[in-house]
Amino acid sequence: QDSMSLSQCINYALINNTSLLKSQNDYKQAENSYKQYKANVLPTLNGSATNNFDFGRTIDPATNQFANENSRTNYFTLNGDWVIYGGLQKLNQVRQYQWSKEAGAQNLQKVKDDISLNIANVYLQILLLTERKKQLENLVKNSDDQEKKTEILYENGATTLSKKYQADAQLATDQYNVVDMQNQLEKQYLSLKQYMNYDLGKPLKIISIKFDQNFFLYVSFPKQLHNSFQHSK
Repeated sequence: QDSMSLSQCINYALINNTSLLKSQNDYKQAENSYKQYKANVLPTLNGSATNNFDFGRTIDPATNQFANENSRTNYFTLNGDWVIYGGLQKLNQVRQYQWSKEAGAQNLQKVKDDISLNIANVYLQILLLTERKKQLENLVKNSDDQEKKTEILYENGATTLSKKYQADAQLATDQYNVVDMQNQLEKQYLSLKQYMNYDLGKPLKIISIKFDQNFFLYVSFPKQLHNSFQHSK
């Protein structure tokens, strides 16, 4: 069973979350398209060279006459292409892909922030539910002790049947609350695993943290998330 801190959960999600991986791929595609169209604005230059060696009876390319001697011919070509003015079409295309790249970067950062915030929220919910479950388990222990005492009193005629039923009902209620709290905990753990893209069949346990001024040293939250937690304290 893995035990992970809040920062470890967030870092794990920032590597494995499927939504984030898709946003990263979208950004890389936008960045590559921008680089490609930016390069298309630049002039192109192509060159080639050819060397021919002829022997025996051949046609002399200089005199266009037959000659019985060896000859060597070299050909060189150099081509250039530069669109000086095309109605600013290429320039506008470059700007369009630049804006797409910038939008992709902003979306990527937003996805990272959303994932961090969602995981932090679920993480804190798990901590609160875990603490609440401990309290309910203590209530079950007290109710069980009280139910046993009431049973003894009833058997000895020191209390009424109504009191015995009340003690039985209280124990059953407290036990139900513990089971319900456990179900809520499992749902929150499931949500945490889904955000992290963690193996659903693998056990996961989070590490408890202290809510003091050092709380924010454990995580790499965006600044706005720090402020949100500070205001909620």
